[in-house]
Amino acid sequence: MGGDSPLDYLDGLQEIVGVEGLYSLADMSGEQRAAVAARLADPGVLKRAQGHAEQMAPKGLQVLATVLLAVGAPIPEQLRGWIYAAIAAEDLSDWGSSADERQTHLAALRSAVAAHAAGGVVTSIADEGLFEVLLTHVAG
Repeated sequence: MGGDSPLDYLDGLQEIVGVEGLYSLADMSGEQRAAVAARLADPGVLKRAQGHAEQMAPKGLQVLATVLLAVGAPIPEQLRGWIYAAIAAEDLSDWGSSADERQTHLAALRSAVAAHAAGGVVTSIADEGLFEVLLTHVAG
């Protein structure tokens, strides 16, 4: 995607999952979301997705969390911990600490991950936060 880390990660994740359509998460049918969730529930696929995310941390783990939330895939406890760590790292980064609004969005993502149960689909986290921006970018 040429320098846009979240979209670069999403591009790699789409290849790992082997399912087209991650760029249009907002427009996915329930069937499509279930197919992506099933692929991400496969431990081998999730491990590859997580490894790819860690190479692009902290943004990669945030995008992975967003996709897992959007499709209702389970988030194993160990991965949940790594996602929290990525959010904490972003909290302390120049990007994360440069605006209260960003802190609010990171806190909202953290809360959504904490409250997420497999099968539940999250379609909104916070006004114009990572989730909305990602969905806007990938949807059109």
